[in-house]
Parts: sequence; C-alpha cells; structure tokens
Amino acid sequence: MGHSELGQTASDFSLGPTLEPEAVVNKVIDGILTEQKMIFIPSSIKFLTVVERILPERFLAILKRTIDVRYFLDIMLTLNPFLNSLMGKSISAINRATCKGHAKIREAYIVFRGWLFAGNRQGLNQRRRVQSRAMNIILDLLLLLIIIVYSYLESLVKVFIPQRRKSVAGEIVLITGAGHGIGRQTAYEFAKRKSRLVLWDINKHGVEETAAECRKLGAITHVFVVDCSNREEIYDSVNQVKKEVGDVTIVVNNAGTIYPADLLSTKDEEITKTFEVNILGHFWVSITKALLPAMMQRNHGHIVTVASVCGHGVIPYIIPYCSSKFAAVGFHRALTSEFEALGKTGIKTSCLCPVFVNTGFTKNPSTRLCPVLETNEVARRLIDGILTNKKMIFVPSYLSIFLTLEKFLPERALAAINHIQDIQFEAVFQIESKENSPVS
Repeated sequence: MGHSELGQTASDFSLGPTLEPEAVVNKVIDGILTEQKMIFIPSSIKFLTVVERILPERFLAILKRTIDVRYFLDIMLTLNPFLNSLMGKSISAINRATCKGHAKIREAYIVFRGWLFAGNRQGLNQRRRVQSRAMNIILDLLLLLIIIVYSYLESLVKVFIPQRRKSVAGEIVLITGAGHGIGRQTAYEFAKRKSRLVLWDINKHGVEETAAECRKLGAITHVFVVDCSNREEIYDSVNQVKKEVGDVTIVVNNAGTIYPADLLSTKDEEITKTFEVNILGHFWVSITKALLPAMMQRNHGHIVTVASVCGHGVIPYIIPYCSSKFAAVGFHRALTSEFEALGKTGIKTSCLCPVFVNTGFTKNPSTRLCPVLETNEVARRLIDGILTNKKMIFVPSYLSIFLTLEKFLPERALAAINHIQDIQFEAVFQIESKENSPVS
C-alpha cells in the first residue's frame, strides 16, 4: 500500500481490531438465524452511528483519531512500569501468605509480561519512542475533552448568533440538471449573488430558459447541453468549460432521475440509468482530472451533492432511487473525509437531503408528517448551507431528529411510524399505474 501525502497508509485509519473471517461468518449466521435486519460487526459500531448524528463535527474529527485500537495498546505500554510494580507487589503479598506456588506465579507473570510488552525488549530507545507516542495520545485525549466542551458551546452560540456567510461573487459555479426544479432555482440564487454560472442539462430548451433568467439577474451565464449519464460527454464538456470559462470552484451535482415502480416492474435500463445519473455522474463531474486538481492545487472550492432523505431512510417502490441516494450520501461523506485526510480543508463539501420536492418526478406525492416542498424553498435552504459551509443540509431540518430516533426505536415502533406517515405517490406496480402507499 502506497503512502499518502501525510505519510499514512490505509491501515493507519483503522477503527478497531481486524476481524477474523470465522468470527464474521459466525456473526452473520447468528444474524440470519435470529432474522436480524442489520448486522453490525462488532455490535458497538451501531452505537457509533448513533453518536455520529448527535455530536458536533469537530468532536467527531478528534474522535476518529483517538479510537484507533493501537492507541489503547500504546497507553498500556506506557503503563508498563506501573503494572510491573503492581504485579510485583501482588506477587510479594501472595508469597508472604503462602510460599506454595510462588515459582509458578512468577513464571506465569513473566510469560504474560513478555507477551504483552514484547516491544520493550528492543531497548531503551524503543521504550522512549513508545512512551513519547503514548504521551501524545494522552494529550490528544485532553484536547478531545476541551473540543467537546468548545464544540457544544459553539453550537449553542450559533443558535442565537447568525453564522458568517462567505461570498460567492465571481466564483465559477457549475450546476448540473439546471433546466428545471432545484437546479434552476439554485442557479437563480447564485445569480443573485453575482456568481459566474455554468449550466448543464440534457434539456436544451429548459436550460436556456434558466440561463435567460439568470442573465436578467445580472449573472454571466454559460450554457451546455450535457447528458450526465454519459461519461465521455461529461469529460468533453468539462474540458470545454475549462478552456472557455476557467477553473470551476463550486460544483452542484444536482442532476437526478427516478422511476417509481416496484422492483419487478422496473426495467434493467431504468436501474442502470438511475445509477449513471444519480451517483456515477457525481464521480465523472467532481473527480474528473480536468476539474478537481485545480481545486486541490489552490486548496479552494466547494462540492455540493444533491441527495435525498432516501439516502438515509428507505421508501418502497423506488428501490433503485433509494440505493443510488445512499451511494450519493456515502460519496459525500467519503469525499469529505478524504479531503480532511489530505489536509485540503479549503475545499468544502455539502450534501442536500430533502423530503419530497414538487419537481414533477414523482406524481401526486403526499405524506402526513412532512410537507411536500417547493423547489424555491429547497434552493434557499441549499444556498444558505453552502454559504455557511454546512456539511449535511436536511430540509426540513427536523428530519435529523427522526433519523436519530430510527437508531433507537424497535422495529415495530418504526413500522407504526411509517404507517402514520402514510407516504403516497403514483408508481408502476405489476405493469399497472396506480397510487401506492408503502405501508398497506
């Protein structure tokens, strides 16, 4: 495994002990026999997924550094002299009480100490290196406690004091799927803030209408007709943008598609198209060699992933869509983590996760607990999140509470909540178009 710019290999980012295949298989078999829907190995990972939704971002960044299992081993090595002394005193006490078995106890202790602290036999320099690293770990833990307090105080202050918003004037903003819906309204929001716009859409008439309105708002606008499911077309368009406009600094991966239908009625080409547009296009647009390197060279930019609440929870009759949006959320989170690992903290990331939006993709959507959103409302929330560098943007914001509760509640309770929500929309079911409720 090659080293990164920070001199770290992939193994440096472990979150716990490496599992043996036999142990994993046993857990999987046990989960199958007990009909578990989600099998976490180890089971403590489920707790971490819940904690991740509650704790501030700064705390999580430090936590990822401190939960490496090797850190705990280093702490044990640091305590070696103390353990030696403690074990020695214990043996002396036992020896005074009874001399019988003293030799065996001493022999067992030597074997145990040799197994646990074998690294100390390499000499004084090795011990000093270990102790130095362990002291750094202890300092990290102290820093972690400080950051916990600071992060919560910072979050509390932000509730009452408006966050500072960055300027996007003059930034070159590329928006995919700009011919209608969220993409069009997002273009209007950037146009109001005097950004230079690069608008992509497969619908020439729609994207030109968007561009005309953006120009009325005073923004320099460039239009490209692009099929975001075609990798070569994306690459060619990105190179053309770079030549004619310049280096893109903000990317809004908004293009998406959906085919509401039960799985058996969904055509193979519809499944393929869903993934090509909803997730693979994000890779081709954001990670193409013609675009991302310029951001990384200057350590400046912003990549926006338009996902959905379906990237965190599921709805029947749109399985390919939900799967692709889970992938989009994973893309955002993994990309964010990689930028942090590479030290490219000047490149920001945001992920938009709304509920049903009135874009026309799904016909007659309705739900009891959440409103059907209008595109202009979602675009305003998105631009607000971009200007404040918010990583995860839920619309409405209380969705994050529901998603956190989902980790705690039993399956029957979740089924009851789904029944109360009564989510409905038109979908193809067994080749017939009719209105479906996921919970019937």
